[in-house]
Amino acid sequence: MNSFGVSEFAGRVGELVKKTLTGDDPRKDSPSPPAPYLITAVRPRSLSIINEQYFAGLDSTFSSMSSASELELAIDKCKQMILESEEKSDRRYNLIRKLVELRWNLQEIRNGPQTPILEQSFTVMGHVFVSGKLDETDSYCEKCCTRIWDFVNMGLNQYYTCDKCRYKCHQKCLNSITRSCAYLKSHDYEFEICPEMGLSVQQFKCFECRSPLFSPGLKLLPQMEAARRLCDSCGRWFCSYCHWNTEMVIPARVIHNWDFVPRKVCRGCVQFLRLMLKRPVLDVEKLNPYLFTHVEELPAVKILREDLQQMKQYLTSCHIARSKKLLWLLNKRHHFVENSQIYSMQDLQDLEAGTLIRYLQQVAKVYEAHITKECESCMGKGYHCELCSSKELIFPLSRELTSRCPDCLAVYHRECYRNRKAFCPRCDRMAQRSSSP
Repeated sequence: MNSFGVSEFAGRVGELVKKTLTGDDPRKDSPSPPAPYLITAVRPRSLSIINEQYFAGLDSTFSSMSSASELELAIDKCKQMILESEEKSDRRYNLIRKLVELRWNLQEIRNGPQTPILEQSFTVMGHVFVSGKLDETDSYCEKCCTRIWDFVNMGLNQYYTCDKCRYKCHQKCLNSITRSCAYLKSHDYEFEICPEMGLSVQQFKCFECRSPLFSPGLKLLPQMEAARRLCDSCGRWFCSYCHWNTEMVIPARVIHNWDFVPRKVCRGCVQFLRLMLKRPVLDVEKLNPYLFTHVEELPAVKILREDLQQMKQYLTSCHIARSKKLLWLLNKRHHFVENSQIYSMQDLQDLEAGTLIRYLQQVAKVYEAHITKECESCMGKGYHCELCSSKELIFPLSRELTSRCPDCLAVYHRECYRNRKAFCPRCDRMAQRSSSP
């Protein structure tokens, strides 16, 4: 096989088959698709010739099954034999490989032979699909909700991934996609908390795929309760195929209530929120200025960001800082030295977790050490306080120690400037020169 051996392949599938046969569903405690758990694995190229003599002696009917009903009987028989076999034995490995082959044959009978693999990228519903390279150990098709196997790259059961929003889909499901690409949506968050719409507005249908959220009959309400799922982000109702109970932090709840408790959202919102996670688009002070009076970390971060902007003026004009690439310390949060108002959702989550302030303090410490102690070029741009006799170089990098004249931008010790009641000798000299004949 391509990326792993037969034993490892059989071991992985064996654990999955065991969980399926014994009722131990690995998706019970995880936000994975709600569809029936089918083993729709692919068949390795060499699988059809593995131990044919063994199976011919074991049960000659396995290799002669051709109809769907016969294959289903053979699959049931193979399941029973797997449970009766000894764990981690060669017999069990061989039975598991045969079970995979039988299921593949059954799928080919039901769905037809595998279509040729598409090599180039193409567009469906705004998604720019490219041939998938599995980057997760537990992936599911966004359309049919069945598993995408990690040995799919062997050439069968091909799947594709959207290059923009990471939407994953089997090749056979491409023509039935109903969800447009999250990358094409307006890059604005919904700032109303769970703007719920009634089911009647949606005509009792899933907001995305338009499938009915109930089956007509006498037990209408219980069926509706089991089928419908509310998205806490957009406020719409979805079926279990379009809403996997994935939990995400909701931006509206963060902005209004500083609430970071994850809540259940539909698949479309999951992709949108992940796409927007690190984009700096939130002007928190404009959206909710009261947060700055109730969340003490926000004013602290704002002060740190303003200090970093002051330091940036030194670093961008210093060839040593450019050669050391000091500004790259903020390469993932470069917006922090562009302004002090805009945040991303990742910034706010890190702020709540307590990691953002520590990160900014460490970066500010490195920048300040370069400017005030290590670099002669930057130290040459320091100031002497004209209000006292100190020969110490001072810099406008810390509000706790220095003050700056708002008119001429001269820098003084904070205490000196306060004791002289904001008197600036430099401004006084310029005023005298301008008034002299």
